[in-house]
Amino acid sequence: MARVMGFISNVGDRELNPAPQPGPLGPITADPAVLDLYRFRPGVTMENFTDVTRVLRSGGEQIFFTGDAELPLSTGRPDGTGGDGRPAGHWKDDELTGQYIGIMDPTLSPGLRAGITANDLIALGYFGIGIRSGTDVMEVLSHDDNSREETLPPAGALVVNRFTPSRYPFTVQSVRAQLPQPADGSTPVGQSLRIVVFADSARTGQPPANPQLLVDRTITIPALPDHRFLEVMLPNGPTVNSGDLYVGVQSSSPSVLFAGDTNGAARNRSFISTNNGASFQPLRTGANAPINLMLRAVVTNKFDASNNATPELVTLSPTAVAPGASTLKLFAQGQNFKPETIDGGGFRYKSVVRWNGQDRPTTFLSPSLLRADITAADLANAGKARVTVFTSGPDGGRESAPIEFNVAAENPSPVLTRLDPPVVAVGGGNVIIEVLGRNFTSSSVARLNGANRTTNFISSVKLEVTIPASDLTSAANAEISVTTPAPGGGVSNPLTLRAAPCSFKLSKTSQTTGAARLFDGDGELNLQGVLLETGDHCRWTAKSNADWIALADTNGVGGAPVGYNILNNPSSSPRAGTVTIADQTLTINQLGSPTAVSSASFGQGSAPESIATIFGVGLAKATQVATTLPLPTTLAGATVTVARLGGGRPQPAPLFFVSPNQINFLVPQANDGAPLSPTGGIAFLSVFVDGQLVSDGYISLAPVAPGLFSANASGAGVAAAVALRVKADGSQQFEPVAEFDQAQKRFVARPIDPGPEGERVFLILFGTGIRGYSSPLSLQVKVGGIDAQALFAGAQGDFAGLDQVNIELPRALKGRGEVSITLTADRSGSNQVTVTIK
Repeated sequence: MARVMGFISNVGDRELNPAPQPGPLGPITADPAVLDLYRFRPGVTMENFTDVTRVLRSGGEQIFFTGDAELPLSTGRPDGTGGDGRPAGHWKDDELTGQYIGIMDPTLSPGLRAGITANDLIALGYFGIGIRSGTDVMEVLSHDDNSREETLPPAGALVVNRFTPSRYPFTVQSVRAQLPQPADGSTPVGQSLRIVVFADSARTGQPPANPQLLVDRTITIPALPDHRFLEVMLPNGPTVNSGDLYVGVQSSSPSVLFAGDTNGAARNRSFISTNNGASFQPLRTGANAPINLMLRAVVTNKFDASNNATPELVTLSPTAVAPGASTLKLFAQGQNFKPETIDGGGFRYKSVVRWNGQDRPTTFLSPSLLRADITAADLANAGKARVTVFTSGPDGGRESAPIEFNVAAENPSPVLTRLDPPVVAVGGGNVIIEVLGRNFTSSSVARLNGANRTTNFISSVKLEVTIPASDLTSAANAEISVTTPAPGGGVSNPLTLRAAPCSFKLSKTSQTTGAARLFDGDGELNLQGVLLETGDHCRWTAKSNADWIALADTNGVGGAPVGYNILNNPSSSPRAGTVTIADQTLTINQLGSPTAVSSASFGQGSAPESIATIFGVGLAKATQVATTLPLPTTLAGATVTVARLGGGRPQPAPLFFVSPNQINFLVPQANDGAPLSPTGGIAFLSVFVDGQLVSDGYISLAPVAPGLFSANASGAGVAAAVALRVKADGSQQFEPVAEFDQAQKRFVARPIDPGPEGERVFLILFGTGIRGYSSPLSLQVKVGGIDAQALFAGAQGDFAGLDQVNIELPRALKGRGEVSITLTADRSGSNQVTVTIK
């Protein structure tokens, strides 16, 4: 159902099928689904939302960003290859992150419950689906990344996690704890485990001493699933209206171990009490590093127009500025920030930065980033300011814990968080790197291995540094740091910039393609593609050496599908060209195009159940004539298929004759229960030899395409016909209208004698493409410019596709000599043949 509603992605489609897609203005390189319109690399904000490129390649980090939400997505191709191995139409798998985002998680571990979350509903709302306010939604609260690095013996201690749900009020449904297998082979199964739940409405950030327990339950541990997560359901679980939620576990059995995560982001929300809750300390390793306890809570709350979670302010940038500074752009980083919205009840939500309790003009950049304008008056005097984030709401609003901002002469110490890109190519030109972090000033300078590099100050959270080509001559890891001069300032933490060589590989080095492929009404499109495999840091260009190979992609960065459009080959001879991509060569061999005509007129038009001829090169392995009825569809290994454009299935055509340069065939009458082209148009023709395509192109079709056979099989000259003489006494005799001239090696006319008065002479003409005429009134035959009544016109009856037309020769033609014959059916005219009249 969610697929129907919009959880569909085209990420990686072109990697599996690198051909670009046809579009109204020519080939387009991608066709994003609705979900993909909100798919970005991390770092997008509302300021660049409309300009930043959406992600349609697998791999790397990808997020769903709407301003209301900023959520990780799966990054694999539709078949699950590439990226994180999960198809991109899903949230990021909680098995990879430990964070359950929504029901569109790509895998669910056996034994774990899943449910619809607010994230699912928010996404569906952006897909255009109406969402009912007040719907119950599930939220799984977790601080770990689903990887266990530490095993904690409980020794009777109480360990707890602090959580802040996104919506209030909420009801606690269950607690999930990972219980590792003890190394001594013992088992926690059958041992006692205490579950506690309590709350801190004041949100002090620390568990209160001797908290009032909302849940205090001891269970016997049952059999555990493979993932070792035990879920303890809490029937009639407590409802909490505000503040932080704490859940904890406790056991005195040495066979009961608790799991800790240390390689994920330090949350500093796990605590331990060795005195049964009288006091708590942060949970840390022996090396005094924070541990994220692998203990989770499952809560339910109501989905409404906006969440009412308390904003959390984590850092500021900068954290200090000298007195007397002009207006400052202050960046507030955290979570649960809200853009200006009005919910269904008319309540206004908006997150603003407050300076000593006073609102300052605030720009919403993302749910985790705000930018505030701090005035010169705020910065006029030395001192400390109290900075918070306040979100208005129906309950009067919620305010974050404060962070101090220092108005002092000392510059803040710079901090680096990310490089974009983190890897650059060896041997390329100068490269501009974005250095992201906080506390940058206009005097901050980026360094490469301790040497200053040209730096452009963008904001206190972004610098641009130019890395010259001379720094990138060999593969190596370099340190990027930022230094800010005194007073204060200092050198930031380093980040690694990797210079790596580039190697390129094409998914194929040669391709054979047909002479033509699609016809969209505006032009012919033979859309193809090849996948270029290389590192994400490697730039490339592409060029074609043939004007009939038009590239859809001429340059790019990183592994990507490279598309190209092959123009139709108008010649019956094959041709070859090359595409060079990153110095890799793709050879393209294009087949020749057959010429398809009426076998009678040799004109371009044919009709269903008519006889047609294909001229080309390499159409069959040998010359062979059909000797059986019904006609075969394969002769000398050759097969012909015809398909009407617009959805008709390829239909094998009966064959009369094949040779390497010519095929005579019967145009199939119907395809999918309907005429191939009831109103006229184009059909697609393919020729195969032993199942291998050797030629393809188009054939013009119409309900009626009259053609008259000539004696010399040229579509002109003396007619392929016979005369029937009916004498006055009623006797009849057939007479030829042509005879073979040995000297000329061709048929020549044999004059027709009209005979004396009282004799009648009829002419029997043979053709094809005639039988489909609509009515006798639409049929007209002219002999020497004189109308001749068609006494019969239709299928000849003995030979497939052969039509016969019987006319009486007007006596006014007597003595005219050579005269032309034409036939018109439904306003479609035939070729011209001749007879000679004495």
